[in-house]
Amino acid sequence: MDATYGVLANPAGTFSNYLIRMQDPKIYDTMISPDQADAGIFGFGAREEGGDIPVLVREFYKNLNKIHRQSPFFNPDLKPALNLWGEEMLGPEQGIINPIKITTQPEFKMVDDWLQTHGLGLSMPSTKFKRYVNMDSEQYRTLILEMNKDRDGDGVSDMLQEMNDKMLSKKWDRYQNAEGGPQLGNQLDMLEAVKQKYIEKANKELIDIYPQLQTAIDNIDATIERTGSK
Repeated sequence: MDATYGVLANPAGTFSNYLIRMQDPKIYDTMISPDQADAGIFGFGAREEGGDIPVLVREFYKNLNKIHRQSPFFNPDLKPALNLWGEEMLGPEQGIINPIKITTQPEFKMVDDWLQTHGLGLSMPSTKFKRYVNMDSEQYRTLILEMNKDRDGDGVSDMLQEMNDKMLSKKWDRYQNAEGGPQLGNQLDMLEAVKQKYIEKANKELIDIYPQLQTAIDNIDATIERTGSK
């Protein structure tokens, strides 16, 4: 179905699809905390320095955190979940984002408006560092914040600024005015490429902040080389 038709036929559904891609709160429902990863289960399966989180420990806390996420009684000190733009999710149990998107950087809401209008979205980053090592909630939160860092010091997220520039480019206009109608897939790919670029930048920062992530990658690589599998 054409994305524009979807907006006219079911605007509520289109907005819902947008939210699912841009915030994915289920990621935060099951994210293991640093303390949980280090403690293991009653001392069993604790994460060793430079190691990945054992599967049994991840699954145990995955189910426990689903319950805890639903109750402030269990999680009074839980840090708010973030959307793709590094903004805190608002609403009951942080499960619904404020409909006014990019609230801290309204001058760059062009990106958000375009995605919402066409029922499109950019997915949240993987919770696995370089698709290998499971990050805990603190590491994942840092990844998103580093993606949205203002490195040039102009007060605006560099990632959002570059996406905005892409939307003002001649290439974007060619896709917008293509014969047969706007080529939304190609336009979305342009934004996705920017997102991936800043994920890579953030990954480099994460290694400096959490060197154990690179150690875990090295350990997995060594295991693959030795056994042929993880």
